Amino acid sequence: LIGIAGDAASTLSFIDQDGGSLEVESVAIGGEGRQAGKAFASASGEGLGDVLVRASATGGNGSAAGGAGAVGSVGSVYGESEAGGLVRVEGEVIGGNGSTTDRFGIAPGGGDGGDAFLRDAVQGRTTGRLELVQRAIGGDAGGFGRGGSGGSAGAATNLLSRAVSVA
Repeated sequence: LIGIAGDAASTLSFIDQDGGSLEVESVAIGGEGRQAGKAFASASGEGLGDVLVRASATGGNGSAAGGAGAVGSVGSVYGESEAGGLVRVEGEVIGGNGSTTDRFGIAPGGGDGGDAFLRDAVQGRTTGRLELVQRAIGGDAGGFGRGGSGGSAGAATNLLSRAVSVA
């Protein structure tokens, strides 16, 4: 019997005062199970040169017949260059995949894919070039065996609105 999977959380923050380029990456992946594990990630990085900050959260996959994929979520993702370097900030959420029914179609239908939702998660500051990237990918629907039914694919919503001011 497959049970409850573990949740995952990753938070990373770094301030580099030595100069040069800085890369900060925070990744969380939920566990696989009848009840899939959720995932949460956030990251921030500040430096003098070019700065790349990335946070990615992937919900766990459903693994027993009818098991739904879990959601991932991203908190704040922030990058800053104090010397005007390139700043690239990426936030990504991927919903877990739904499980497939057994080959005999006896178990419930395929599991639903996990949803993915992002709203204004990425932000940055520099006097140079600023790149803000968000990705939301819904989980795949679970398939079905003989006589079963498939699950529904996870929904993906990605909303980003930022205002830029130059002094």
